[in-house]
Amino acid sequence: MKMKIILITLLLFFSITPVSAEVITVGVKNADYTSIQDAIDNSNDTDIIIVYSGVYSENLLINKSLTLKTADNSSFNVTVKAPNSSNHIFHISSSNTSIVGFNLTAENGSKLRSGIYLDNATYCQISNNSISNVEDGILLSSSRENKIEGNSLFSNSLHGINVSGSNNNFINNNTFFNNRYGIIVESSDNNIISRNNASLNENYGIALFRTNDSIVKENIAAENKHGICLTSSFNNEIENNSAVNNTLTGSVVWDSGANRLGNNNFSFNRDSGLTLLHTNKNNRILNNELSHNKNGIYSRGDGALIRNNEINSNDKYGILLIYTTGNIVKNNTLLNNEKGIRTKKLSENQISSNTIDDRLTANKLIPAFLILIIIGTVFYLKKESLLLKALKILLIVFALLILAIVVWYFPFESGLPENNVEINNINWIDNGAINDSYVRGNLSMDFVYLHKNSQSLNLEEGPETDILPVYVRISSMSVASTLGDYTPLYEEPLTLEYSEPYHYSYLLDLEKEKQHNVLVEIYANRYYEYPNPVYGDSNWELTGVAVRDINLTNLTS
Repeated sequence: MKMKIILITLLLFFSITPVSAEVITVGVKNADYTSIQDAIDNSNDTDIIIVYSGVYSENLLINKSLTLKTADNSSFNVTVKAPNSSNHIFHISSSNTSIVGFNLTAENGSKLRSGIYLDNATYCQISNNSISNVEDGILLSSSRENKIEGNSLFSNSLHGINVSGSNNNFINNNTFFNNRYGIIVESSDNNIISRNNASLNENYGIALFRTNDSIVKENIAAENKHGICLTSSFNNEIENNSAVNNTLTGSVVWDSGANRLGNNNFSFNRDSGLTLLHTNKNNRILNNELSHNKNGIYSRGDGALIRNNEINSNDKYGILLIYTTGNIVKNNTLLNNEKGIRTKKLSENQISSNTIDDRLTANKLIPAFLILIIIGTVFYLKKESLLLKALKILLIVFALLILAIVVWYFPFESGLPENNVEINNINWIDNGAINDSYVRGNLSMDFVYLHKNSQSLNLEEGPETDILPVYVRISSMSVASTLGDYTPLYEEPLTLEYSEPYHYSYLLDLEKEKQHNVLVEIYANRYYEYPNPVYGDSNWELTGVAVRDINLTNLTS
C-alpha cells in the first residue's frame, strides 16, 4: 500500500510539473524555422523564440506565454514588415509574453493598425523595440500589469503609445517623437508613466483623458503643441517633469480636479507655462518653475491651489486668472514679468505672500512719457495768448487721444479675422421671368481662403493644409416687408485652395415684384482635438458670410 501511494505521488508530481522551457530559433538558414509564426505555432507556453538577423514579412498572432527576442536584444538587425495593413504586426492575446529587440514597420505605403497590440493581456514585457510608420506604435486595450520599457516610437500616424481601458501598467524610458500624438492614457487608472521623452510630436507629448490615480513623473515633453495634458482626470500626480519649448502650453488642465502638479519645469513655452481651463477644482500646483513663457499660469476655472512656484522672465503675465473662484495663490516668486499677477472678475480667491518684481515695459513707460509731455506743454503755453493756447491745447488733446487709442489696442494680439473665407464680387444677372411668379437669374461671386492657421481643422493634410473643405449655403429673405426669415435655397460642398480665388455661380429662382436680401454663408467643419473634453467630435462653423440686395420690383414679365 505504501508503495502504491509513493508511485501515485510520483506520477502526480511529474504530471503537474511543467516541462522545462525550450529554446527555438528562427533565421534564414541554420535555424529551426524560417518563419516566426511557424515557430510560434509549434511552441509551448514558456518557450523562448530567438530570431536571427533578417527581414521578415509577417503579421504575427501570439496566443501563448512566450518570450520572443532577437539574438542580440537589439532592434537594428531584425525587421518585421507586416504585409496585411488591416491588422497589427504583433497581436498578443496571451499573458506573460515578452517581445524584446525588434524593428517593426509597415510595408511601403501601408499604415498598419499598430506595431504591438496587447489585447486583454497581463504581465507582458515590451522592451527595446523600434516601431514606426503604423497608426499606434503600441496599443494596450483592456490590459493590465504590463511593462513597456526602452522602446523607440516615431513617425506613427496616430500615437506613439495608446493606453485604453488598461490599469496598473508601467511605461518607462520610452522615446516618442515625430508622431501625431505622443502617449495618451484614456479611461485607465493607476498607471505609472516615468522617464519618457515625448518630444517633437504634432499635438501633445503626454496626455491623460478620463484617467485617475496615475503618476506622471520625470518625463520630458518638449517641442510639441502641448507638453502634458490632463482632461477630465482626477487625483493624479504630475511631478518632476520638464515641459519646455512647446508651441502652445507646457501643461494644460481642463475639467480636472484633485491633481497635484509639483516640482515641474514649464518654461520657454510660446503661449502659457500652465493653463487651467473651465472647471478645475482642488488642484494643487506647488514648487513649479515657469519662466520665459508668454503667460506663466493662465487659469479659467475654480478651486486650484497655486503656491510656492517660481515664475520668472515671462513675456507677459506670471499668473493670469480670469473668471475663477476659490483659488489660493500663495508664496509664488514672479520676476521680470510684464505683470506678475493679473486678475479679472475674481471671487473668493486668496492671493497672498507672493514676491513680485515686474519688468519695465513700453506699456509702463508710455503713460509716464505722456505725463511729461503734458507738464512740458503747460510750461510752454504760458508764453502764448489765450486763443492760441486754446487751439494748441485742442490739438494736443486730439493727438493724445489718437495716441491713447493706439496704445490701447497695440499691445493686444488682434488674431485672425473671424471669417476665414472672403466673399467678393457678388453679382446678379437677370435671365428673365420663367412664369408669372418667378424670375430666374445667375448669382455669381468669388471665394478666397484667407488664413491657414485660423481653424483647427483635423485633415489628413495637416493643420496648415492648402485645402479647405467647406459647403456654401444660399438663402433668401424678402425685404418688401420689415419681417421675414431667410429661406434656404441651395447648398453645395466645395473645396477651396489657400489664397486662390474660386469663382462660383448658381442659377436662382426668386419671386417677382419683390426686393430680396440674399445671404451667402460658408461653413467649415471644425474637429475638436485633445485636450478638448469633447475631442473627436466636430461641428460645422460659419467661416464666411456676405449679403446682396436684389431688387425685382421694377421688372416686367
